[in-house]
Amino acid sequence: MLGTAAGVTRWVSRGAVRTALLPVTLGSRAVRQVLTNTEGDYAVAARALAACRAGEVASGPQHE
Repeated sequence: MLGTAAGVTRWVSRGAVRTALLPVTLGSRAVRQVLTNTEGDYAVAARALAACRAGEVASGPQHE
């Protein structure tokens, strides 16, 4: 009987800890997703800037 009570107590404790940590877990996933999105946006912007500079160099000097 005592073993069963201890098992139930452990099971309830684990569930409580998981429930308490759920917002933290979801939060860290959200932070990772934002960082991943930002990294992707930065890469796209860097490629666009490189393409613009390459176009400027290819077009040569502008005479006004």
